[in-house]
Amino acid sequence: MIHAGIHEEMLKDSVRTGSYRAAILNNGHLFHGKTVLDVGCGTGILSMFAAKAGAAHVVGVSPFFVDRFATREYLTTMIPED
Repeated sequence: MIHAGIHEEMLKDSVRTGSYRAAILNNGHLFHGKTVLDVGCGTGILSMFAAKAGAAHVVGVSPFFVDRFATREYLTTMIPED
């Protein structure tokens, strides 16, 4: 179950969110043209920072979607057989 309160808490924590923003944007050379996978993306704020830093592609994955859509049966159909 997703608890929205934890996402609200992070967004309201300007020191923490600002530190993540600065770390990502000040190191844009590490993101420029890359594909970024944000596992546990929550609100997607870090994904947005990565995109702003120049990432070519950003994929955000949330446990909400994993729990409901990426069941073991579904995932095994996505893996090609040898």
